[in-house]
Amino acid sequence: DRWMERTGINGAASLLDTARMARVWEMVVINGDSPRAVAHRLGYRRLRLLVTHTRRLVGSSPNELGKQLTLPAFTDSLAAALFGS
Repeated sequence: DRWMERTGINGAASLLDTARMARVWEMVVINGDSPRAVAHRLGYRRLRLLVTHTRRLVGSSPNELGKQLTLPAFTDSLAAALFGS
């Protein structure tokens, strides 16, 4: 984590969280998969955990991705989570 912090990244956990959330966007918005199916495929034990994770990182539920949350707003939220801005 030390070398990541030197580059401005909040650590390995933040990097993994943002990568996983980018995958959620792809599966829900681009592929049209249901949040329940996405949660299962990405290893969330329950749909509720995916919802909580999505809200914590981007401020919206998986159902709101692409509808109420645009791609630019989504990427801005991920950048803030990753770099702490």
